[in-house]
Amino acid sequence: STEQVAAGFMWEGVPYSNVGLKAYPFDKARAAELLDEAGWTLPEGGTVRTKDGRELEIGLYYESTNVIHRSFAQIIQAQLAESGFKINLTGEEIAAFVNRGVTGDFDLFFSLSWGEPYDPHSTLNALATAIGTYDYHGVAGLPNYATIRDQITAVIHTVDEAERQRLYTEILTAIHEGYGFIPISYKTNRAAGRKGIENVEFNCSYDMPLGNTTIKR
Repeated sequence: STEQVAAGFMWEGVPYSNVGLKAYPFDKARAAELLDEAGWTLPEGGTVRTKDGRELEIGLYYESTNVIHRSFAQIIQAQLAESGFKINLTGEEIAAFVNRGVTGDFDLFFSLSWGEPYDPHSTLNALATAIGTYDYHGVAGLPNYATIRDQITAVIHTVDEAERQRLYTEILTAIHEGYGFIPISYKTNRAAGRKGIENVEFNCSYDMPLGNTTIKR
């Protein structure tokens, strides 16, 4: 795979985002311990953990026409099943999927940052308001959300570089430690072409710049 495992909410190459975050470690045994401590136990001979007669059941929603979403969803479902989770997958057409995200009617939901030139300013600014963004719902329930929101407001307005970096470090660290988002990977742009195509360029956005690309015939 060309995908890079994500350590935090933002790729380290994004301005102000190289703040030393570490990827969540994979420790299935520790996960089992935490689930047991929380009261979610695996019945003898069962495959789904239960607590007070309820199954550990979570809904994961994805865009039905997005092949990457569907593949990730199926992998997540299979891997979490090994720890006793029952993951219900629901694929929806794009309008329904976006509406669900905006209203916050989900347990797990796929999201990504806005890319260049919006990161990190605009993407994080979207976390500070419930209007028109589903990323907001990833952090709104955190105990320290009010502090995160105020720091986002401050970082957007400050022109002091040192203060801006300090605020971004605290914001990204708080998001990471709060588990509001579960980073999966940093998207890698790919291109396929034929001989004679020159000056193919990439940037951090979702679209490939073709202004300098030439074709020899």
